[in-house]
Amino acid sequence: MAARSLRKVVLAISVFGSLAENLAEISQLFQKVDSSKPLTMLNAPEVAASPAANVGSGERDRTTCRGCDCYHRWMGQDYAGLTYCTEFTDANEATAGEPANMRCLVHDSHCEGSAEGRCGPNCPRYTTNGCECAKSWVQEGHEECHDSCCNPTGDLQTDSWCMVTDPACQGMSWGPCSPEPMKHPHERLTAKGCKCSNGWSVKVGEELEYCHTFCCTPAGLGLEGEVCVVEDEGCEGMSIGRCKA
Repeated sequence: MAARSLRKVVLAISVFGSLAENLAEISQLFQKVDSSKPLTMLNAPEVAASPAANVGSGERDRTTCRGCDCYHRWMGQDYAGLTYCTEFTDANEATAGEPANMRCLVHDSHCEGSAEGRCGPNCPRYTTNGCECAKSWVQEGHEECHDSCCNPTGDLQTDSWCMVTDPACQGMSWGPCSPEPMKHPHERLTAKGCKCSNGWSVKVGEELEYCHTFCCTPAGLGLEGEVCVVEDEGCEGMSIGRCKA
């Protein structure tokens, strides 16, 4: 009996392993799809105005909310002689009651995703993929979230997540929250050089598993290394591919 059970296990592993190695055989489990969470963005509560940053340049923040390094001295359109993170309304006309608009020119635009970046104190939260979270949102049938990252369903197996301000960045309307600042997301390619989709899902048994960072290694499929759903099936020859390291 033990020998027969062992043969069954070995056979199952052998068949499953071949499926895992031949991505075409499991490609139908993968798809580019949103979670269809019924989310609505809400008007964020008013933020108390922060005092203007009239401090010496040596005391100002030297990194953006994403953690990207600011130039010491820089100048923007209509703004000259700026240092590190600067209150833009100071350089022009401050608007009473408006939160501080602290920004700086960054050394590495790939880190920030643009030439300039937002600085504290009014920093947003980001997903694990580096996309900006909405401050206030609600999932239908659950309590409102006014602190960017929440767990409205109260699922003990789920970490906090947020609705994103730009679904094109995340690949879907939501994403798991990062506890730390995140750099702007950058596209990934397969080993064949095809673009990976940002945000996809895979069905493993009866469960739907989501990938929020271009490339993932789904559990339970016997895969080694990261895979992704591709933007162009004609490029890869199928809907999924192995990610380039």
